[in-house]
Amino acid sequence: MKKVIDFSEARKVIAKLKNHQEKQEDVWVDLEKRELDYLLKRAVSFIADEKEKLLKKNSFQKNSLILGQEGSLFFEKKINEEILRRKIVESGVFLCGIYVSKVLANLAKEVPQSWWAVDYIETDNSYLAQKGGDVCFVVCSVFPERGNWRLMKFSYYESMGKGFYQKCFSLSRKGIFWQMSQNFETMAEVTRAIMKEI
Repeated sequence: MKKVIDFSEARKVIAKLKNHQEKQEDVWVDLEKRELDYLLKRAVSFIADEKEKLLKKNSFQKNSLILGQEGSLFFEKKINEEILRRKIVESGVFLCGIYVSKVLANLAKEVPQSWWAVDYIETDNSYLAQKGGDVCFVVCSVFPERGNWRLMKFSYYESMGKGFYQKCFSLSRKGIFWQMSQNFETMAEVTRAIMKEI
């Protein structure tokens, strides 16, 4: 025997679900705003703190900042300054700035096994996809002249880098790789600008 549905009860359940969904959307919007506020405050306070620290260090220490955790902080400060100078105030861009600073600091410690993007193509390996995206990003931002080397074009590395980050996102579900795929060109431009100053 089939169950009889009381429509007045069904309407109450639907109203509760709609109310719950609206609250969920409000929480998401609030979280997104809070995230951007947090990232902006982090960027501004970090720049101020780092300027103070750098003034206290001698010139030898200033030149050795590129390695390790301090290197990551050094690059993050420079990237945040450039993002704010360009007035690109988006949470995704700030998150990408944090990621890029780690990629650049790691580059000083560990050179990629290959500079060829095709060497990182593998169907289901998120680690190789991430490394491929990182190599393409470094070529586009730090060594742009290498992008036109040996019959390759700069645009090839841009499209491969975005593709690698999208693939890494689809395999790992880590949001930073989605952000990197969406902000690849912007972050490459920002990084090229800071590399000219260093």
